Amino acid sequence: MALKSFDQAILELGFRTADDLFAAVGYGKLTAGQILSHAIPKDELKTQPAKTGPIGRVLEKFSRKKSQSAIMIGGIDNVMVRFANCCNPLPGEPVTGFITRGRGLTVHAVDCSQVQASDPDRRIDVEWDMQRKTSRPVKIQVICADQKGMLVGISGAISDADANIASATVHSRGDKKGTNLFEVDVENLEHLNRVIREIKKVKGVIRVNRVRN
Repeated sequence: MALKSFDQAILELGFRTADDLFAAVGYGKLTAGQILSHAIPKDELKTQPAKTGPIGRVLEKFSRKKSQSAIMIGGIDNVMVRFANCCNPLPGEPVTGFITRGRGLTVHAVDCSQVQASDPDRRIDVEWDMQRKTSRPVKIQVICADQKGMLVGISGAISDADANIASATVHSRGDKKGTNLFEVDVENLEHLNRVIREIKKVKGVIRVNRVRN
């Protein structure tokens, strides 16, 4: 297979150096397929993948990194991202990406105070791929009457909403009320709202709210 000059491919993609190109791949701005389309002649692209040389080794490295994040950048999926612990965004919520050196792309909720106070030049537009089914952990705090059967009732409500409980902690407040913190796996924002509605139906539940770190 006849590969173009690596430097030529870098220039065609709009980068100055190989490090800039690799950083773009790591941040999810560029895919292995896009590099291939510039590094390999079109008549050979469909018949044989690049397996040798520096380009081939780089492409193999990144092509193995299949993400299940359900995040797209410019319509491109399978990008490698982290989700911010400060706001813990869920599919269906407006989100934005923030590029951090050495840590790649972090996805925040658009209204997250931490990303709002960050450098706007490091933000990029991202969106959820709602066609991809995934699950994300979310914390729910439930204030309820401190009485027997509450934990069973709340757990049953979460199960009725087709959500899985990853962890639960229960504290008695001393004012005849209890505080329960659940970490629940949900598919998206709509699913979370359904879980909350089911919990509110339980007799003795006073308040239910989502907890962000």
